[in-house]
Amino acid sequence: MAGSIPRIGMLGGRGSHHRRLVGSRPPGFIGRPGRSKKNAIGRSRGGPTTKIHLAVNGHGKPLRVLLTQGNQHDITMFEPLIEGFDVKACLADKAYDSKRVIEILISRGIEPVIPARTCSKPRALDKALYALRYLVECCFHDLKRFRRIATRFEKTTSSFAAFLSIACATLWLK
Repeated sequence: MAGSIPRIGMLGGRGSHHRRLVGSRPPGFIGRPGRSKKNAIGRSRGGPTTKIHLAVNGHGKPLRVLLTQGNQHDITMFEPLIEGFDVKACLADKAYDSKRVIEILISRGIEPVIPARTCSKPRALDKALYALRYLVECCFHDLKRFRRIATRFEKTTSSFAAFLSIACATLWLK
């Protein structure tokens, strides 16, 4: 056939290179893209994920839990996460290092204990107080011990949040 371009390795228009040519949707993420926002499922390299934002008290018990898509940045949920708390200090990781977050904390009279990112100006950090941030990681560890939370079997945000609430209540009863 003169003028036709040979298709090597392609059967009926679909083959090993099909995903590269058509789009970059992971195979596990099937369905309408609009529904993922409602169900707090975001795309990432590892596949569909959900991010849990957590505020804990000084004993490592969960106080507030929020859910977002896995590809949404942590800083977008900072204000709803700390809303209504009367605290002296806010311990957070480098993901929360921004001028806006620091200004919000200082305006509320809260001491920011957030390490500076490598791309921003270094600032003083109370390392003894920051060492208590492991309580947040311990709370995440305790939550992930519940298999339903670690693997997210539920399809809807409401059912996943319900099981997350049950897990948090169980942690408070310990």
